[in-house]
Amino acid sequence: CMRFLRRKSHGRALLAGLRFAVLGLGDSYNLAGVWKRVDWANPRDVNQAGQNMDAWLDLLGGTRFHARGDSDDRTDNVQVAAWIAGMWQSLGPVAPPCTCRPAGTAEAPIPIQGDCLC
Repeated sequence: CMRFLRRKSHGRALLAGLRFAVLGLGDSYNLAGVWKRVDWANPRDVNQAGQNMDAWLDLLGGTRFHARGDSDDRTDNVQVAAWIAGMWQSLGPVAPPCTCRPAGTAEAPIPIQGDCLC
């Protein structure tokens, strides 16, 4: 994917119209082979791939709809839930409300009926 994005033949509008959000999932324990201690590392230190992807998508004309998130497996990815919640808020409604069942019910999902995907 990154090899494709780095091609010099792409114009700056290659991804115009693309809305994106990037969540980098890293693991600072992978640094243990080089460093004796990893307690100094934070999620930003181990998410270069996510940082690069975010930068290239933006550079090629994509529109970031939610700030990049960085998470670290060493800290049990505690950042992920908050980032996902914020991402859904930033995304906003993407489909019409479900009308297959009354709002607020805990019934099992009903099979697809027409355009309803609940």
